Amino acid sequence: MSQGNDATSAGSIANVAIAFGVWGVMPLYWHLLAVVPAEEILIHRMFWSFAVLAAIVLFRGNFTPVLSALKSRAIGGPLVLSSLLISTNWGLYIWAVNHGRVLDAALGYFINPLMNVALGVVVLGERMRPAPWVAVVIASAGVVVQAAKVGHVPWIALALALSFGCYGLVRKIVAVDSLVGFSVETAYMVVPAGIALAWYSWSGHGIFLNAASPDHRLSLDALLILTGAATAYPLIEFSKGLRVVPMATVGLMQFIAPILQFACGVLVLDAPFALSDAAGTCSYGQHSFCSLPTC
Repeated sequence: MSQGNDATSAGSIANVAIAFGVWGVMPLYWHLLAVVPAEEILIHRMFWSFAVLAAIVLFRGNFTPVLSALKSRAIGGPLVLSSLLISTNWGLYIWAVNHGRVLDAALGYFINPLMNVALGVVVLGERMRPAPWVAVVIASAGVVVQAAKVGHVPWIALALALSFGCYGLVRKIVAVDSLVGFSVETAYMVVPAGIALAWYSWSGHGIFLNAASPDHRLSLDALLILTGAATAYPLIEFSKGLRVVPMATVGLMQFIAPILQFACGVLVLDAPFALSDAAGTCSYGQHSFCSLPTC
């Protein structure tokens, strides 16, 4: 590999690492918004993400590529799907954090590397050696055992893993610049988000800029506005790297996020964490690590 390609690869890996690092500490940010209903946070996240992306696009003069992508069926169509997938992921994750389910959410991102393996092999045709398949089976069995122990299917973890795994797959397949792609996704989100914000304001049910709400604080208004930047930055970095970095490597690096999430949940947010959960988490991490495909 040439030095130029090495530099590009290293830069792309750094982009992905930054994204997972930011996502790893995001529970602390969402915890500051715990008094705000999850659906209201999601609406603000969608609306202000578009505002941030629109400002960047206008500043850089990238309006024409964004408009072309919106008009293109080959690009705009799949990005409708990716916007729905990431919106679902956002909403469920915020709901989980604000309802004391930080560890359930983190478990989803431990499962996600298995999802990446499956999508890489089945959809992208990545080849995998026989030995890692054993680890995949063991890790999958671990999920079943954990679900049996708690007495129900870990639907939060599975839904988060599925939605984010499929989002990454769509963004890897669609040939579009990371900034342009995310701009198109937020453009699809902004109309329903804007309508919902208007309804919250008119009805008085929202907390944002609502002095009549007992939970209203100017600091919450600022934090809700900043959800746009907090959302846009890691996703742009992730999409930059995803175009170059193999899904197998992305799956490996993905452990950065749930490890940090577990640390935030246990050490800062006082989430309950039994030793049996620790053992199960280590098992998922170990076997998912071993299951990464070798092309």
